[in-house]
Amino acid sequence: MTAVIVLTSYENRAILGWDTTVRTEQTLTELPQEVANPTRSLSRYGTCAIIPGHYRASRPSGAFFTDQDMRLEIDSRLVGDVLVVRCRGRIVAGAEAELFHNHLNTATQGTPAVVLELAETQFVDSSGIGTLVRQMTHARSRGGDLKLCRVPEFLTKTLRMASLNTIFESYPSDADAIEAFYKSRPSKNSEVSYASPTILCLDPSGDVLAFLRELLRQAGYRVLTTRMWPDAKILLKAARPDLLIIGGKPRVSGEITPNIPTFLLDEQFSTGDPGSMGLTLLEKIAPLLSRRDKSGADAIR
Repeated sequence: MTAVIVLTSYENRAILGWDTTVRTEQTLTELPQEVANPTRSLSRYGTCAIIPGHYRASRPSGAFFTDQDMRLEIDSRLVGDVLVVRCRGRIVAGAEAELFHNHLNTATQGTPAVVLELAETQFVDSSGIGTLVRQMTHARSRGGDLKLCRVPEFLTKTLRMASLNTIFESYPSDADAIEAFYKSRPSKNSEVSYASPTILCLDPSGDVLAFLRELLRQAGYRVLTTRMWPDAKILLKAARPDLLIIGGKPRVSGEITPNIPTFLLDEQFSTGDPGSMGLTLLEKIAPLLSRRDKSGADAIR
């Protein structure tokens, strides 16, 4: 595919991996009228990079984006002990790369396992690729990894051309990437297994989850937490916990699970005395965990 690249003083950056025909700003009048006056119907011209008038496109579909559309936006969530980071916009040298580094350096303090979702990423320059490599190296040095998911076609091609596709693990969805982290760890059927039972906590309150996490860890359990039922379903499949604790009123749809016991927190748990509530919880879950090898599900308050 031939890409029409118009270079301006705003940014002199071509997109790696595409067959490009470079035209200078002075030849803009020679381009088709709809390119000189950008619209959203340029698919037959390939991907246009920068067009004067504050428009730029970097998608193979040829759709245009304003400068505001291209700013990097990041949000993240914990799914168990895996951090899922979603990027929208561009990952390039300057403020965007600094934002990316700062966000990941802060968000990954509690876990070195990172899934980077890139479906809404419109542009990555050479510095942006270097940023991904640095974060991956840092995660692996801490015993974790940085896995990619929903990678757009242009970035897949760029990584392949730069021979970097072999160092990044890439998956079609965040669920697949999360499961890959748990599959690489010892399973309950292997000779090496976790010494402590694993408890998955589901509650819409981040504060309640923080309390549960520390309470249960201090009691010697391995704890996974999430605020959303879709993420809980991923963890039930990937981590195979020994107990599921549900608090608050999360949007739980469908059957919970027939394979592990389930404990429902008291409705007053979040507002009650933490000492007595915590002690009661530990006393009630102990019998469930002692029977965790039995089949069938229990729901106990």
